[in-house]
Amino acid sequence: MRVYPITTHTGIARFLADHDERVQLAVIGGGEAGQLARLVGPSGHPVFRHAECSVLVVRR
Repeated sequence: MRVYPITTHTGIARFLADHDERVQLAVIGGGEAGQLARLVGPSGHPVFRHAECSVLVVRR
């Protein structure tokens, strides 16, 4: 497995929209976990409804 740590100022939804075919696992910090609820699920962002990657939320 190759891991490439990347930070983005555009947000995870925009990043995945631009790079979805290359991302297998997106890791977000616990501070951003509140945003996750509005990104996933049936009423969430379209990028996440069709994303092929997993999302891991870490506390620190």
